[in-house]
Amino acid sequence: MLKNKTLVIILILLAFLISACTQKTNNNFLNEKYNLSDNKGLGVSMPIYSGRADSPHWIINNETEIIMIKEKLSSLKELKDKDKYKDNLGGFRIFNRGINNFPEYIRVIGGVVFVREYDDNAIPTSSGLPNKITYYEDKNYELEKLLLRIAKKEESLKGKLPKYVVESEL
Repeated sequence: MLKNKTLVIILILLAFLISACTQKTNNNFLNEKYNLSDNKGLGVSMPIYSGRADSPHWIINNETEIIMIKEKLSSLKELKDKDKYKDNLGGFRIFNRGINNFPEYIRVIGGVVFVREYDDNAIPTSSGLPNKITYYEDKNYELEKLLLRIAKKEESLKGKLPKYVVESEL
């Protein structure tokens, strides 16, 4: 009887470990949702329409634009008051599609930048690899303005951006 219980516990723990180890690769629901899995670059979406697939989305694979985004990110100061971060509609979501030295996921909205990176050295849990989450202040909306300029000139978004986005200068 004790052997059976031990075996069941071992199998459950093994299932949790396997789930946790595969969580990082399974955490690409945005990539699948926006059909970006075959493209290297930065997958960007503008969650304007509450999770609908027709929200504007594209890949930034222009090296100059990626460098500009990296520079803006590196100049941000950490935000101590995390209560300023509100995950509402609008802004930008950026997810890394194979760019070295770039966070896994970034949310830019309302002067706040939320950066999520996986902690590969952490011990996996049943919910996956723990994330390192840091909040930054996007003073004067510099990163958000840059992303808006890139979105406005993105050929695949011509005619798809709402009028208020096209006319916006932040």
